[in-house]
Amino acid sequence: MTSHDEGQRSRQVVITQKKSVIGGNPAQRRTMRTLGLRKIGESVTRSDSPSLRGMIRTVAHLVDVSEE
Repeated sequence: MTSHDEGQRSRQVVITQKKSVIGGNPAQRRTMRTLGLRKIGESVTRSDSPSLRGMIRTVAHLVDVSEE
């Protein structure tokens, strides 16, 4: 593996729920649960990956995202 691959693997993303999923469609509710978010103001840290970015895009209007 190259050092470039290791840098990508260690990048972390902090996801914070800012809005409720009440009234959201079932796919958005499942995505929030999969991300580990249940309450407004709750934050989780995940390793950055294309699949994670896809999940974030699905619920972008419900979360704030920052990179560490």
